[in-house]
Amino acid sequence: MCAASIAGGTGRYSWNVCEVCLKFNRSLNTKYGVCLPLGRHSIMNGISIPIHAAKSVQEEGITEMLNFLDKAQSLSDWGNLQARTLFESIPSWRKEPFIRLRRWEEKFALSKVKATTRSVTAFKQYLRIEDFSVLGSPDVSQE
Repeated sequence: MCAASIAGGTGRYSWNVCEVCLKFNRSLNTKYGVCLPLGRHSIMNGISIPIHAAKSVQEEGITEMLNFLDKAQSLSDWGNLQARTLFESIPSWRKEPFIRLRRWEEKFALSKVKATTRSVTAFKQYLRIEDFSVLGSPDVSQE
C-alpha cells in the first residue's frame, strides 16, 4: 500500500504489502470490520469456491472470486501508482536506468511510527476517506 519496501515474494502465498501495512489492515478489520484482500492467493483472503457445494453456493463463490480479482487488480494498480509517486519524488533518479532495491528501501526507510503514519495515509487515500470512523464498527452479531 505504501510502496516503501518490497512486499511478498515469488510464492503464491505471499502478502502484497509490507509488514506495517499488513498489521494496519488487520487493525482496520478489528476496529471497523474492513479488510482489504492483501494476500496474493484467494485462500489467504478467505475466498474459495466449494467444489462439492450446491450450485447456488458455487455461484456465490464464483461471484466472490471475481470480485476479489477485480479488487486485487485495483490494489496492484494502486501499489504501482504509489511506487511511481515515490520514484518521481527523487528527480535525480529519472536519469538512471534502474534503482536497486537496497537503495530504494534505504531512501524510503522510516521509523516504525513514521512507517505506520505512511501506511495510515495510504489506506485513507485508497479508501478515499479522511477519517476511518466513517467506516463504522464491525457488527459483532456476525462474529
